[in-house]
Amino acid sequence: MKKIQIIFALLCLLAFLPACNDDDQNRLNAVPSVISDLESTDYSLPKFIEGQNAYLFRMTWTKTKFFSESESPIYVEDVSYDVEVDLAERNFANPRTIYSTQRLYMDVYEETLRDILVDLAGEGNEETQVVSIRVKSTGNQIITYSEPLLLSITPYVPEPVIEAVSGVVNSLPDNSYILERPTGEDNPLLFAATWTETKFYLQGTETPAPVSPVVEYTLQIDKADNSFESPKILAVTSSLTANVLTKELNNLLIDKLGATPGESMNLQMRLLSHYKEAGITKEVVSNIITFSAVPYVEVDPRRPVYLVGDMNSWDTTNTDFMMFKENSNVQNYIYTFTGYFNGNTSLKFVPEESLGTNKAYCRKEDGTLIYADSEEGKIQITTDGYKTITINLEKMTYQVIEYNVAGAIEWNTMSVVGAYCGWNPSNPIAQMTKMPGNPHIWKLKINMPFTENSDNGVKFVANNAFGNNYVPVDQWSNPYGICELNPVDRDVNIVRDEGGNFLFMLNDLTGYYVMMKLND
Repeated sequence: MKKIQIIFALLCLLAFLPACNDDDQNRLNAVPSVISDLESTDYSLPKFIEGQNAYLFRMTWTKTKFFSESESPIYVEDVSYDVEVDLAERNFANPRTIYSTQRLYMDVYEETLRDILVDLAGEGNEETQVVSIRVKSTGNQIITYSEPLLLSITPYVPEPVIEAVSGVVNSLPDNSYILERPTGEDNPLLFAATWTETKFYLQGTETPAPVSPVVEYTLQIDKADNSFESPKILAVTSSLTANVLTKELNNLLIDKLGATPGESMNLQMRLLSHYKEAGITKEVVSNIITFSAVPYVEVDPRRPVYLVGDMNSWDTTNTDFMMFKENSNVQNYIYTFTGYFNGNTSLKFVPEESLGTNKAYCRKEDGTLIYADSEEGKIQITTDGYKTITINLEKMTYQVIEYNVAGAIEWNTMSVVGAYCGWNPSNPIAQMTKMPGNPHIWKLKINMPFTENSDNGVKFVANNAFGNNYVPVDQWSNPYGICELNPVDRDVNIVRDEGGNFLFMLNDLTGYYVMMKLND
């Protein structure tokens, strides 16, 4: 009987042990997984293209850990991980499982995010959604959740199909413009081009309307007979007007469209409206405005002009026959040269910027000039003798008259005298040379230092003797000016306020001089 009682007690103990084990298991604790930080949590989806599904990132997390009631680690087999998502604002009230695995990562592709958006926000959603993602861990009937990760997902929204209606360029105040050289630094308004706003028929609309982003307008100009094959740009703007200034248009006509100063050119103007549709820049073209303009010659009145012709074998690089000016006023466009010419001599006038080319101021009609690259337009000097040749580059005129040389002194020497040569007119470094064939025109190229707090001025002295002084009328006038021979009660020097290489020239017939700083 006693043995039976012992056996029964053992059976009861064996039956109780599994229940004890289950109770121990139920008392396990778990530390949830932690999702690793991502490089970016903001994603904009591109347009869906069949067969394309770009890889975006790998989301990883830590392994869920299990502990006994005594906080000892417990190994649990077959832990599963479910990746759940929901809209952040719903706080996982209705989560969707998008991935299940026993690994510790999930690869995310474009389609992954696109499916999440459709599932949570609907097929037609066009708004950015903030989505919560968490990892649900299940092991040994214990469930834990990681802290959520927030993703901002922007769906692809195609731009609406639009049809552009170009703005209309308004008629100009005049149909013909004669451009006049502005005074000094002035650059007056020639005209203001205006146009109406470019509008668009949006998809499903019957009335055109403005849309954003702002349309970019390009105002173009071209020769009237060129059909805008090589148009030039007058303005690029987002406004509905563009100011066309005198100097800019004049330079564009001459430099870009090949216009001839003083001659009318027929022109056309139009507007291009640029806008974007589906990320592609498109344009529409406006109406065409026709007008004409006469450009002027753009001249820097301080830059040299040279005579080129039979007397220097038409060498367009020759600078022997530099023209003189009465003063250096920036409004003085009159150049002159007095010297000896053989009969049957032809010539033109070449500005410094055209040296080495065939472009010159040529005879247009008797007494008038044109700036052109032409074999024609030579100015003829028919008889031997001294002549004064004068050109006015503002009015584009020329004049050739006889010069009476009777009674003129022909000096043996001429010097440029100053502190640099010890104020010694016979110093060899100060001696000028005569122009061959023109014994009254003198020239010297020399490097002159500049000394602070010293008189750096210069004057011209003939025959190595003070008393034959060519004194400037305006001592501040350079690079051009005029001198007088021994004026009464006045003996000043031409002011020089910098050092370097200089060209000095003097015409002792007229007193015209040049003191020009050369490029070092």
